[in-house]
Amino acid sequence: MAEEGDVRESTPPSPPPEGERRAAARQLSSLRIACYPAGSGLLERRMVRIRNVSRTGIGLIVDRHWQPGIALILELPAEEGVRSARARIIHATSQPGGTFLVGCSFDNQLTDAEVQALAR
Repeated sequence: MAEEGDVRESTPPSPPPEGERRAAARQLSSLRIACYPAGSGLLERRMVRIRNVSRTGIGLIVDRHWQPGIALILELPAEEGVRSARARIIHATSQPGGTFLVGCSFDNQLTDAEVQALAR
């Protein structure tokens, strides 16, 4: 136990792992939502599972490969039904079982309340 007057140096927080570029902490999720590429119409609409979400981005598990740079329309749950959010694909990584992890950056950041609503 430290005695009164004992001064200890605090350890600075460690930097993020090499290659980490996220601007905000991610929250885990297993919620299912619908999404589709912007301009494609509802024929390309897919049900996807959210893997993680933050104010600035979202990770989705999808059944097809979409190229980085494509804009997606995400149908997010809202107080009164569903609201649309636009996000741009940053990466699409093949996963076991024929699915893909699609990392996206939101065009407009989510609020903390919106992130919490998706983190379930």
